[in-house]
Amino acid sequence: MKQVKIGIIGVGGISAKHIEELLACENATIVALCDVDGQALAKGREKTGVPPEKCYTDYKALIADSDVEAVEICTPNHLHAEMACAALAAGKPINLEKPIAMSIADARLIAQEAERYHVKVAACHQNRFNEACQQMFRARQQGRFGK
Repeated sequence: MKQVKIGIIGVGGISAKHIEELLACENATIVALCDVDGQALAKGREKTGVPPEKCYTDYKALIADSDVEAVEICTPNHLHAEMACAALAAGKPINLEKPIAMSIADARLIAQEAERYHVKVAACHQNRFNEACQQMFRARQQGRFGK
């Protein structure tokens, strides 16, 4: 089975979970990291074993890296649209942490760029499988909350 070579933009905060899951995935290899915070980048390197020459402070450099086949975007929400569009324009599939964008216009732009460049976009919505979320969903379906 093919190993997908992943570059992660944003290695603080929520990326810890992404890194954990990607390291456990037999079909993925983390090959590059990017963060503007040097400490976060160093911690990311420790966790992943990504060599220093594949650690970037400019997300455009990570996207341009020919070893990166797909991009995981784990940055603050207001940066998602710009980074997503850059990766899509480079022909690289993306996985976005939620929310995918800060506005409907930006979300539409990401969708349009994905269609334009024929590149896949995914977004993390893992909480829908949590038991508490499933209970809320069932309660809503049963009409327990009214209109």
